[in-house]
Order: sequence, then C-alpha cells, then structure tokens
Amino acid sequence: MKNPNRYGTCYKLSGKRRNPYIVRAYSGKDEYGKPIYQTIGYFKTKSEGLKALMEYNIKPYDISQRKITLKEVFDLWKENHIKYVSEKAFINNYEKPFEKLENLFGEYFNDLRPLHYQTILDRISNQYSITYLSKIKTVLTQLYKFAQMQDICEKDYSQGIKITGKSEKEQKHFTDLEVAKMIKLAPKIKNTDCILTLCLMGLRPTELLNITKFNVDLKNRMVFNIGIKTEKGKAKRIPISNILFPYFEQRYNDTTNYLFGHSNGSKMDYATFIRNIYKPCLKALKIDYKPPKSGRHFFATISNQQGLNSKAITDMIGHTNIEFTKNKYTHTEDSFLKNEYEKIDEVFKNL
Repeated sequence: MKNPNRYGTCYKLSGKRRNPYIVRAYSGKDEYGKPIYQTIGYFKTKSEGLKALMEYNIKPYDISQRKITLKEVFDLWKENHIKYVSEKAFINNYEKPFEKLENLFGEYFNDLRPLHYQTILDRISNQYSITYLSKIKTVLTQLYKFAQMQDICEKDYSQGIKITGKSEKEQKHFTDLEVAKMIKLAPKIKNTDCILTLCLMGLRPTELLNITKFNVDLKNRMVFNIGIKTEKGKAKRIPISNILFPYFEQRYNDTTNYLFGHSNGSKMDYATFIRNIYKPCLKALKIDYKPPKSGRHFFATISNQQGLNSKAITDMIGHTNIEFTKNKYTHTEDSFLKNEYEKIDEVFKNL
C-alpha cells in the first residue's frame, strides 16, 4: 500500500547489507518544488523501517539529533554535568569508566542496544571489579536520561545491561594485636609513630604528610585542617591520643614546618614516604605489608567496634554520609570528640 503524501518512504537498497532498508522522512520542498527527504536510519527488515517511519510521523523530531554518536552524547552531557562535581571526581567516576566503551564511540547513539554494551562489559568482566563495571553502567544510565530529556532518543537501553565482574576483595586492615605491637615497639623502632598515626587518627597518607606545626594545637591536643577532599574533610579536627602525644610533641619541637617531613622540615612526597619510611618500618616490626590506607580502615573499624558516636567518627574521618539534619544543625565540640576518642585509648591499655 502506498504511503500518504509527505509521509516518507521505506525501501530496500541494492546489494548485500546488514541493514538493507532505508527510511527517509519528508522535510519539505526545494526552490523548484522537488521533495526533500532526510534519512532516519537503516533497518534489517521492512517492518522495522515502517515502524520507525510511523513513529516519526506521530511524533516528529530533529533528525540531526538522532544522528549523534555515543561520544558526542557524552560530550554534551559532560558539558552540563561537570558543573556539579569536581573535575577529579568526574574523571574517576565517569570519564575513565566511559573510556572502556571506546569501540562504540563512533556509533550512532540511537543504533546502540544493550547487547552492544553487554558484549564489552562481559569481555572485561574478569579484569575489573563489580563496583568499577557498575560505574560504566551508571554513566550509560546518565547518558540515556540526558538523551531522553533532549529528545535524542526514546528508550533507555542502559536498563537491559547486567553487571558481572571480579568479586570485591575485603580491604586489609591492621589488627588490634598488630597495632598493640606498634605501640610497644614505637620507642625502639624509628618511624613506627608514622604508621601508628595513620591507624589511631584515620588519616590518609597524604594527610599525614600535610601536617605542619600550624595544624597542631599541643595545648588542646588537636590536629586540624589537614583534609584533602571534601570541604567537610578539609575542616576536620582529630584529637591527639595519649599514645601519640609524646611523639607529636617531639616532632613538633624537632621541626621547623612539616612534622612528618624530611629532617630539614620540608615536605616529603608520597613515593618517598612509602619507600623510605612505611615499608622499612613494617619490615622492622615484622608485620606483613598492608596498603597505607589500611590504617584508615583500622581506625574506622575500631571506632565502630567501640561504639563511638557516628557523628564523631565522620567528623574525625572527614566523611559526609550523615543525615542532612546532623550535618546542618548539630555541632561537635572538641571536648566531645576527645571523650569519644578515649574509648580507643582504652582498648590498648590491657594489650
């Protein structure tokens, strides 16, 4: 049956093609009165092509938008979304995971289906964790949501993707007995207090290396403003425990600037710290190697085990995952943090 005037056409192209049926929509006439057509797409069967043509006539859209590639959709979304997150967070959570779909960058967004994405995700599932692969799906979910709002596509094909990957390894952290061993041997083995500080203050190694005399209040036994990530983290305050205080006091008096820096008071970089301080110290203590962030995990674990107030924990660690009301309307005094922190000191009195 012939299509109505100005409806468009669907016909088969010559030769062997994967998608032999071309669909063209009527878009007006040229200056000589000749019809102008724009190609909607290419389809495997005539019925698929006629369905696409019917959908276009029911709800016309900008065909040029439908010819946009996956990478072009990402770039448009990025321009809008990056305003709401830090550049570093965007790169780690969106841009780098998206790069795993590089083989599809040049494909038209509307031609892609779950199988295209699934094939790639299945192929790399033995290389990356479920958490990382989930980031890729999150990017696609964001892209389809954006594309639907911009009338680039009709359907969200990210919902058909299934995630499988390597099992998450349990994060290693120091045990109570290992930390007790550090406390016992700290006066004898040089730089043990560096690792103890990571464990008993929940610091990232870079935060430890950031501590200057200006961040330490010996009188009130507090360390402050050494965070490196969120605004909350940058403003965090952590009590100096009774165990650590003698070492902080000595380092404070022995340096002109950075407490955990070089002997001349200059800042030590992360690689030097790991190579010259962290690894040799663990070896001398005869404690199996664990990543530096294991100290932070120890602090979070023991804080939870000892029942420290959740607000105190997140204020000392520098996280923000506390309900809005607590963040907005409650405040933690230094005395409160110290009282809560004493619960950790108590653990090691009998070990």
